[in-house]
Amino acid sequence: MSKALTQLFTLALALISAGCAHPVSVSTQYDAHANFAGMRTFAWSAESDSQGDGDRALRPEMSRHVRSEVEAALSAKGLHKSESANADAIVAFTAAVDHQHQVISMYSPKPGGGTPRASEWVAVFDLGTLTITLSDRTSGQPVWFSSAQAEIEQGGVEGQVSAAISKMLSGFPPSPRR
Repeated sequence: MSKALTQLFTLALALISAGCAHPVSVSTQYDAHANFAGMRTFAWSAESDSQGDGDRALRPEMSRHVRSEVEAALSAKGLHKSESANADAIVAFTAAVDHQHQVISMYSPKPGGGTPRASEWVAVFDLGTLTITLSDRTSGQPVWFSSAQAEIEQGGVEGQVSAAISKMLSGFPPSPRR
């Protein structure tokens, strides 16, 4: 195998491997005037739902998994689940999956010189988005919102969802701003 072809193969492997890491991108916003210290209980919003249609809709077992992970994370933060309408916070989540396409182009040298050869292929993947919103029960206004987005790994979705929820709620409750 020529040196140029070996380098090309190594580069292609590196690019493919880099695409398999699927990092989770998280964004969080909150109301700086909200009294998070006063939040001791939470209840699920009746409107928590998944988005998507057909085979892209969130499966009931995944919905249960999301709820279970959020409940465990909030419980670890000192908030207790309440079935009552008197909960301090109302929690809602949405989940969606978008089918994505990405065109990848690569140029390789032609043996013996000349015009490089171009290769193109289309990478097809699913991009998952999960949002969690906490609203003040009294005012009904959202006080904390986080979204996570990542390429979905087939066969490892539950682990990805758990990691995303952990990352989303890692800074909750936010420190009071001074």
